[in-house]
Amino acid sequence: MNWAVDKSLISETKAVAVENTQFRSFEFLPRVIKRVFAKKDVPSKSMSLAEIKDLDSVAWLVDSFGNVKTTILPQEV
Repeated sequence: MNWAVDKSLISETKAVAVENTQFRSFEFLPRVIKRVFAKKDVPSKSMSLAEIKDLDSVAWLVDSFGNVKTTILPQEV
């Protein structure tokens, strides 16, 4: 969000709101997707899956709607 504020793409007030919302997929992703489809610059870092440390198979987040985020891959279910 700091990058977007620095580029005058979003206000500082809106950036703080986006950073603190529980609905980041609603507030953040559409903005990024719009830039990607318009072939505009978006700060990013590429990395291979081999660079990501293996994690234990756990549920690491249950949101207020009961959605569970896990580290379990489909083939491990």
